[in-house]
Amino acid sequence: MKIPKTVFVGAHELEIIFKDEENHGYTKWGSCQLMQNRIVLNKDLAPSKMEATLFHEVFHEINAQYCIELSEKTVDILSESIYDFLKRNKFLK
Repeated sequence: MKIPKTVFVGAHELEIIFKDEENHGYTKWGSCQLMQNRIVLNKDLAPSKMEATLFHEVFHEINAQYCIELSEKTVDILSESIYDFLKRNKFLK
């Protein structure tokens, strides 16, 4: 899957940035910067982890936009399971 420079989630365009993500001494895989309309992905992730992390951060954006109060565990389950479904069934290249 080729990760684009921007994605649309709801009515908002989010910039995708690749960089080292370190926070309080541990390495983060990614983050959703809601107020800046940005998703940051750790540039050192393996391709499958980077793709799954993008899905994870998109779910955080959806959660914030629609105030659906998903737990972190639910975001993890949804992002990994939908990524797996799309990848295994060759919807993603």
